[in-house]
Amino acid sequence: MSVRWKCFETPSASLNATRYRVAMRILSSVLLLIPLGAFGTPSWAAEPAAAVTVYSFEVGATFTTDEATLGARRMQWSGSLERSLARVFRDGSVGWRIHLPEVLLRQNEESSRSALTGKAFELRRFPMGEVLRLSGFEHLVGEGRDGELLAPLWWGLSPLPPALKRGRSAMRGSTFPLLVNEAAGIRFQSTLEWTHLGRERVPDLDRKRLIRLGYEGTVRPTGREASFLLPIELSGTVSGQLWLRPHTLEVIRHQVDWTLTYTAPPDGSFEWQTHRQALSLSMERSHERARSESEVRVSIPDSHELALYLDPGSVRAILHENSARWAPCFEGGESSPDPVAVRMTVDSGGEIRSISGLDANTSPRLIECLRTCADGLLLPTHHEEIESFRYVLVWRDEQIQPYPVVEFERRDMGTLFLRASVGEPRLVE
Repeated sequence: MSVRWKCFETPSASLNATRYRVAMRILSSVLLLIPLGAFGTPSWAAEPAAAVTVYSFEVGATFTTDEATLGARRMQWSGSLERSLARVFRDGSVGWRIHLPEVLLRQNEESSRSALTGKAFELRRFPMGEVLRLSGFEHLVGEGRDGELLAPLWWGLSPLPPALKRGRSAMRGSTFPLLVNEAAGIRFQSTLEWTHLGRERVPDLDRKRLIRLGYEGTVRPTGREASFLLPIELSGTVSGQLWLRPHTLEVIRHQVDWTLTYTAPPDGSFEWQTHRQALSLSMERSHERARSESEVRVSIPDSHELALYLDPGSVRAILHENSARWAPCFEGGESSPDPVAVRMTVDSGGEIRSISGLDANTSPRLIECLRTCADGLLLPTHHEEIESFRYVLVWRDEQIQPYPVVEFERRDMGTLFLRASVGEPRLVE
């Protein structure tokens, strides 16, 4: 039996002109359905490997409830944000390291350094703009930090506009996950009409003519807050303008206005029924700077988190490696052979700042000895000013035995995503 193979040849230059035009029209129609990030070089790929992009920002928030006597509560955050490429995942998504070197908070006509200063997290996204998750974000949220209220800023870093011709408009839906953990967090589902407003030269920001887009539509955040796992369902509107650099489509300027309304459950959980938020964002790309040695991109498995904060595994490993350090405090039988539970506090540089006993009967002399032996012991650097954890020292067979548990103290986050006009939301007991 003979088999005849048919070879496929490259089309010749004499391809029928009509067929060519039809093919190009079909291709153009398909491209209109692809997000803007698919054109040219995605912004993350265009970033120099040793560069950190710096943005300046200002976020304003006004909160009102249906209690007229409470009035309105206003808060304003301003500062700088640093964005750098941390890693590329196997599915083609990338991890951005987002760092807040300096944030000021203004409320009640007074300004102070925000607890968000120095915090960092990883924003994982596809090059076209779709955000998959925010890792380490739980360190930015809750009472006294309020990072969840800066949602327009995090969303504004990676918007998802459609591809548009000048003067054209199109609808697009998207979801932005602002999750604290597996059980709590909120997803912002938006449906926006985008309009290509043309190109505009902004000399203070970029030498090139920037793509200017406008949008407006609805947003529906849903989820659960972290402290009491109460269901959250808000509704509202969003509008804004976005300036992008051609080809790389990097965000150069973004202005956003959100208005959200939350209706309390009918079971009387809160002393108020309606909670309104008016949020505004203004952000601009400021400049680029070189990375420091600690910011150099490293190879990290997809299943691992960036080492931005202390984790029990790394702390436990270092304590086990240095277990002999504590032995002088137990040798000679001067101390009780019973396990000693202690609380250790660590600063952002990894230095142990204090050690205290969790049992009132623990010898003060033993605690003082442990503090002395801790001198020079360094844990990993991290983005919390102070971190506390509990550990147990077990003296057996003339040596300190490895203890399997490092327990970090749980931070009281309060009621997430909701801020009453005065003070925090008040649960009715």
